Amino acid sequence: MDKIHDCEELDVIYGCGLIGVVSLDSSGLITRANRTFAEMTGNQAADLSGRNIFDFLVGQDDLEAEFAGENWPNREIFRREMFFRRNDGSRAYCLVSGKSLKPVTDSAFIMVVDDITQKVDAEALLKASLREKEQLIHEVNHRVKNNLQVVASLIDMASLRLSNGHTPEVLGNIRSKIHTIAMIHEQLYQGESLYDIDMGTHLRALMRYIRSTYDALIRSSTCVVTIDIDREGVKIPISRAIPFSLVLNELVSNAFKHAMASRSDGELKVSMWTDDDGKVFAEVRDNGPGMDLSIDLDKTGNLGLKLVRNIVSLQLKGTFEIVGGEGLCVKVSFRI
Repeated sequence: MDKIHDCEELDVIYGCGLIGVVSLDSSGLITRANRTFAEMTGNQAADLSGRNIFDFLVGQDDLEAEFAGENWPNREIFRREMFFRRNDGSRAYCLVSGKSLKPVTDSAFIMVVDDITQKVDAEALLKASLREKEQLIHEVNHRVKNNLQVVASLIDMASLRLSNGHTPEVLGNIRSKIHTIAMIHEQLYQGESLYDIDMGTHLRALMRYIRSTYDALIRSSTCVVTIDIDREGVKIPISRAIPFSLVLNELVSNAFKHAMASRSDGELKVSMWTDDDGKVFAEVRDNGPGMDLSIDLDKTGNLGLKLVRNIVSLQLKGTFEIVGGEGLCVKVSFRI
């Protein structure tokens, strides 16, 4: 009865139309195959009996050598991906599971073969499409950076032709902000991620750029500039990185102009970190003359701090705070 029951179970397995099933004798010859396996290889099921399974397998020399050994009938369950050769010369990429049958009768080994060719081809097309999109985004970032640099150069040229005392400074501020945005796109173009910006790397580059801009105002190279960044790094998406970078540009530029200019003992510290809730914090602190904290920004001509406040509150949906004491400290925080 048990043998009859086993045979009935095998008949059910072979009758499954969704997956290929093939049995082998101790020589690796096919003793039985269902219609799905036959169609997978481009044959009729009746024509497969007596054929060697390795006539259909591609690049499975190690498995063939194992079948030729004395111990292969005791082979435990194996599972691997392999190519099956079709009659028309094409290949089917299949996921194959196999196990020896005990006791060994006409069929000593059974294989279950799942044709995953379409799945593998679809994944390959998806990866190729993703690579194309990544290359396109890289190229877009590269072109945006170049175009912004062209605009910045045109502003430089225009400022040389203007005689108004404040106009070159205004254009210089605009140029600095354009360059800051260009630096973000350049980092995206050169980096591995297309979506996130390592703000530590960006801040160091931004500080070098701003310091070089204000070199003429700094009396001594002994002015101390410190950058303190969370050791785990601060990575934020580009949609947040650009406005945040403009905030840092304005605060650092303001410190160089008002706290570091014409001084030999100027000190500037920029700190940045995140907490466990995904909130970003930044502080820009200097030892300059500071400012009157009772002043209403909306009623003063300090457009820089007003710009910072508006970007933080309106774009980053964060908080902005000016702290007095020795010098000036501006604190910014927002959620990623």
